[in-house]
Amino acid sequence: MSRTGSQKILLALALAAAGSAHASAPLLAEGFDNVPSLFDSGWVATNLSAPAGSTGWFQGSGFQFAAQAGGEDSYAAANFNNGVDGGLIDNWLITPTFSTAQAGVVTVWLKGSIDPGYTDTVKFGFSNGSADTASFTTGSLVAATADWTQYSFSFAAGGAGSVGRFAIEYTGSASNLDYLGVDSLRVSAVPEPGTWLMFGLGALGLLAARRREAR
Repeated sequence: MSRTGSQKILLALALAAAGSAHASAPLLAEGFDNVPSLFDSGWVATNLSAPAGSTGWFQGSGFQFAAQAGGEDSYAAANFNNGVDGGLIDNWLITPTFSTAQAGVVTVWLKGSIDPGYTDTVKFGFSNGSADTASFTTGSLVAATADWTQYSFSFAAGGAGSVGRFAIEYTGSASNLDYLGVDSLRVSAVPEPGTWLMFGLGALGLLAARRREAR
């Protein structure tokens, strides 16, 4: 094999390694195939609706709409029965703890009612590992669309040993909410800048060597 051919292979391997680093295993991945089992694996559901209704978070139903991924019932759902008509719904779904030693990103898919007469609203937030709803810093109210839509939220590196939790807060007037679906939640660490710099310098070095030989 020629040296130029070898350099092409090395460059391809360097790029493949970079892609592999980016596609490393997620810190947390949940497809909501079995919602009742979540609460045996570190997930927390807290219904603070006033007054509280007859439902909390439950397995989604394909009769309402199909899941974003997986089987048609494979998503977590909440609805107007979390509270009582005329009252306030405030129903939380909180992840297990995950490492925040490195910066990262949470992605989640959301879908609201297909009935135009209602608007399903949520807030998203982070805590430093506590499942107490008072410990979460949440963003502004988000209106779920009638189509599955992906949302992404970044978190900063907290250093070695630090952990966090992510929460979805289904909230609003029980008279205005209808039915909400949550699917395909994923927490991923962002590669350190130095890692990408290393791969970049390696690729540049191979290209420079190839140019010198071409002279």
